[in-house]
Amino acid sequence: MIRLAGNDDIDTIAEVFLASFAGLTFLPRLHTDTETRDWIRTEMVPGHEVWVAEEDGAILGFAAL
Repeated sequence: MIRLAGNDDIDTIAEVFLASFAGLTFLPRLHTDTETRDWIRTEMVPGHEVWVAEEDGAILGFAAL
């Protein structure tokens, strides 16, 4: 299912983001995980249209427009 993200999804979105970024070993880490989680909570989700893809209640991915 694809649906709009809500505030209850922020922590899971952050975990998906961090896990996917960890695979990009050719990019330098500019921010700590805590800084990234804070940015997702205070900037990305409130300031953008964010959609999540979920299956059986588990978020598998997201898109922020």
